Amino acid sequence: LIRLAQPLAAVRDARLQIHGAETLLQEVARARVAAAVLPRQLIAIVRALPDSVVVTSITLEANGSGAVTGLARRPLAVAAALEQDAQFVHPRLDGASVRPAGASGEWVRFTLLFSTRVPQ
Repeated sequence: LIRLAQPLAAVRDARLQIHGAETLLQEVARARVAAAVLPRQLIAIVRALPDSVVVTSITLEANGSGAVTGLARRPLAVAAALEQDAQFVHPRLDGASVRPAGASGEWVRFTLLFSTRVPQ
């Protein structure tokens, strides 16, 4: 048993390294999927938004969730535009829409939360 202790430790160490390499390869594969999916999500959002929207930020997560903030004359129309696209699931306005200080009254600040269908 004493003679086998060192080879056994080497086998255990090799197994740990193999497991670490497998985990790393899985993470790389997930990153590749995200790198392919996120630009398509961004394009879909931009295409779905009405022309009368000023976008200040778009946040996308690899799991398909995201948020769009900006200014619009009718924030509910922005949510409806995304809802019409089959790729978006449950787009909804977050909180109350607020008119910016000093604005002419036409533009309303909004945050729209959504999920998208992400291919697995």
